[in-house]
Amino acid sequence: MSEVEASEGNPDAIRRNAIVAAIAGGDLLRAHEIAIRGAASGDGGCMQALAFIAHTVGDFRAAETWYQKAIKVGDILSMGGLGLLYLVEDNPTRARYWFERAAESGDSDALFNPARSRGERVYGN
Repeated sequence: MSEVEASEGNPDAIRRNAIVAAIAGGDLLRAHEIAIRGAASGDGGCMQALAFIAHTVGDFRAAETWYQKAIKVGDILSMGGLGLLYLVEDNPTRARYWFERAAESGDSDALFNPARSRGERVYGN
């Protein structure tokens, strides 16, 4: 969702922009409050935000659950997010699986993540 969509009154775009602003401002509670309402209406981007928030506060199981819910409603970026979650949690086999699924589904950023899951350096990272 873009800023243009938000300015045109798209409620999903407005909600997602509010979540990003809250996270950027360090207000995870506010971001969670906004995202939980969106997730209840089936918004995969809000589910992805809940997964990010959960992982940020160290709740691996909740993060995993929210990424999986987002994937079920078609949120492709959550596949890469789940891959990153598994990579951080030291499960490179599962990380690679999700990075490859994300790349196959059209997430071009995920193309570089299988190399990371094998411990290879990508663009100096």
